[in-house]
Amino acid sequence: MNYSFFKVIKNKRIFLLVLFFCFSFSGFSLSTKLILTKSDTLTSKQKFDFKYAFIDANRQLMLQNYDVAQGLFLKCLEIDKKSAASYYQLAYINYSTKEYDKALKYAEKAVEISPNNLWYNFLLSSIYQELNDLKSASNVYKNLIKLYPQNYDLYFEYSSLLALNNQFSKSIKICEKLEAKIGFSEKISMQKVKIFFMQNNKKAAYKELHTLINKFPRETKYYLVLADSYVNEKDYEGAKNVYESLLKLFPNNGEAHFFLVQYYIQKREFNKAFDELKHVFASKTFDADQKVQMFVSFSKSIGDNKELNNKFNELFNILLETNPDNLDVKILSSDYFYRNKEYKKARQELEFVIKKRKDNIYVWQQLLLADNMLQDFEAMYNHSTEAVKYFPNQSFFYLFKGLSSYQLKNYNIAIDALDFGKKLVVETDPLIKQFYLYLGEVYYQLKNYEKSFNNFDIYLNLEPEDTYALNNYSYYLSLLEKNLDKAESMSKKAIEKEPKNSTFLDTYAWVLYKKKNYTEALEIMKRAIESGGDTSSVIVEHYGDILFKNKQIKEAVEQWKKAKKIGSTTKNLDEKIKEQKLIE
Repeated sequence: MNYSFFKVIKNKRIFLLVLFFCFSFSGFSLSTKLILTKSDTLTSKQKFDFKYAFIDANRQLMLQNYDVAQGLFLKCLEIDKKSAASYYQLAYINYSTKEYDKALKYAEKAVEISPNNLWYNFLLSSIYQELNDLKSASNVYKNLIKLYPQNYDLYFEYSSLLALNNQFSKSIKICEKLEAKIGFSEKISMQKVKIFFMQNNKKAAYKELHTLINKFPRETKYYLVLADSYVNEKDYEGAKNVYESLLKLFPNNGEAHFFLVQYYIQKREFNKAFDELKHVFASKTFDADQKVQMFVSFSKSIGDNKELNNKFNELFNILLETNPDNLDVKILSSDYFYRNKEYKKARQELEFVIKKRKDNIYVWQQLLLADNMLQDFEAMYNHSTEAVKYFPNQSFFYLFKGLSSYQLKNYNIAIDALDFGKKLVVETDPLIKQFYLYLGEVYYQLKNYEKSFNNFDIYLNLEPEDTYALNNYSYYLSLLEKNLDKAESMSKKAIEKEPKNSTFLDTYAWVLYKKKNYTEALEIMKRAIESGGDTSSVIVEHYGDILFKNKQIKEAVEQWKKAKKIGSTTKNLDEKIKEQKLIE
């Protein structure tokens, strides 16, 4: 079973949230926390020069002019070598620029001069941590606890650093020592949970979490931490049990329902997943985007299951009703309608989105695909023409502009669009083939046969099995009575792949007819008629022509009459019927 969607905590330094130091330097304002100098031997002028330089240094520090600030703090030390504040600020500057060795030298000196200053010690510990000297970093807090035994935050930092240095037993003892001082604390208990997990002592961690849940049964965060812990350990059944317990107290908890949605989808228990999704969609915990993601995940999982698709439809309607104007929901609904072959509805949703989000390339692409399925080439032309204004370097839109122009018989516009779009495509891109194919078609309509056939040749070299291209190319050659052997070979290949395609059979028969192979042409044409060609005026008229060449005059005239009845308006058809002879 794949539970890749569950989050996993990978980095224990992230998992154990340690406040190494948290201060915001703002130049001179920090000086209120600093004792500028301890020296009693400075003259009045030295004190004035020191104070002036120190204030200026902090101003430069505030402006992040670190080099200038560092020079001024060094000048302060020239005046007073016992200025812990100057050493501290120099340590901070080098810490900020990641020059940790230099920073350490200054920080140690600051603490040496003022060992009781918390800020100096916090920075010193942080520098040790950056240098990966966790033992020294933790010893800083060990010493601070001796100085400030009532500062309980120091115990947490000390415990955390011990844990990071894999001294788990000592870390737990510090928590217990603090607990003995202040009594049971949620914060201490959670610290122990984190340490137990770092120690891989899952049993103790779960026990501590259950203690928290028992003491605070209506505090949802502990259920969630416990459930997440089970997920991190890939114990999904354990997580499920916790979430179900939480839902007994808080039936509308979105996170619990969300987990169960994913859980049941993975288990392929789709009815249960559906029930959970209804809760999620009703929850305000998740925004529309998250609900869309869950909806997509569910829809991909159910496949073609008819019963589940009915539920899917119900879910879809809930999503639409609760988020009627959300653009992502509109895009999703267009995909839904498109999948159900409701192309007009799909297009309506996309047109709504495109009015507000014209920079979304996916929406434009889907809109053109909907136009194509509706065979609405006028709309396709208008949409593709607008799309290229926003995406002038996207060949996809030029392809559809070319295709729609071809269908609307605007052949010169089609050539311009296809030629330009083709230049935007690299030869290895599969899309390039479509440009060659449609250029072949358009140039044929413009009677530029050389360019037409050249593009067909390139296309078929790239896509030799395309029956559509094989058929059309061979038919065009037969009409021009050019390269009929090649036409026969291509047409034969097409009907070998689709032996009951009446159009392809008609083409093959017509190529044989042009080659004066009337007997075989008649056999193939009968197959075309049997395969549904008797409803096509073109095929039926061709059938009459071939019959005539096989000296079946009466039968030929019958087929010509039938072709006219179906709707043929070819130039010589009436005369052929009247004269009862073939007129080419």
